Amino acid sequence: MRRNVVSNKGEQNPARSENDDSGGDRVRVLHIDDSPEFVEMASTFLRKNSEKLDIEAYVDPTEVPERLAEKEFDCVVSDCGMPDMEMDGIELHEVVRDDHPDIPYIFFTGTSRSEFPDEAVSHEATTHMEKEIDPRQFADLASLIEELADK
Repeated sequence: MRRNVVSNKGEQNPARSENDDSGGDRVRVLHIDDSPEFVEMASTFLRKNSEKLDIEAYVDPTEVPERLAEKEFDCVVSDCGMPDMEMDGIELHEVVRDDHPDIPYIFFTGTSRSEFPDEAVSHEATTHMEKEIDPRQFADLASLIEELADK
């Protein structure tokens, strides 16, 4: 089965094999957003802001638990509201936390912090960053990913 994955080069590729577990000083990021255009743009801007980031991006949150079981990631970045999907970011967060309680999880979403459910970010390894279409914001996100992955 082919997955809808955006590779580091921004090309659509099937998921990498289980044996491809690039490590070293790389920060492995799993990014989920229901907009293929947004995850591709975000991947491009994140890579421009940090050469350390190895990003796999998915548009279907239901594929994420299986991918997390196949490969180790240092951080998950997820949208919250994904209205046309079987699972939204909050539900995905709950599933991820069941099997990966300590992985840093960043809600990168258009939902403001004041409107965001407190219980969704109550876990110490979970944080929220409001999504804006501003290329400078990706520098902040890249720094946050690296900081959380280093903890």
